[in-house]
Amino acid sequence: MADKDMWNKKGIAPEDAMANATKKAEKASKDMRAAKGAGNFGGTKKEEPVATPPPAPQAAMTEYTVVSGDNLSAISEKHYGTQAKWKEIYEANKETIGDNPSLIRVGQVLKIPK
Repeated sequence: MADKDMWNKKGIAPEDAMANATKKAEKASKDMRAAKGAGNFGGTKKEEPVATPPPAPQAAMTEYTVVSGDNLSAISEKHYGTQAKWKEIYEANKETIGDNPSLIRVGQVLKIPK
């Protein structure tokens, strides 16, 4: 009866005190889940991994070092069996060759598309 008298002195019935304590605990638990991320009690929300696309496949290339007497048609003939593909070699090597496809230099390393 001593416990009952204590609650009555505060003006709260024991049943009401228990109901209030339960409500407070439920609210605290709900607030904690909201603050920490539901189901994640580490304090931070885990980021889902983002799939990165694979790098774009590069066209298969071989390298060829220009020798004296070479021109793009001759190099095309050596690699493709036809002189007609010299433009493909030029397009793959514009940065190396420059604006004039007729001007290639001994020692330049050219990429030859396969």
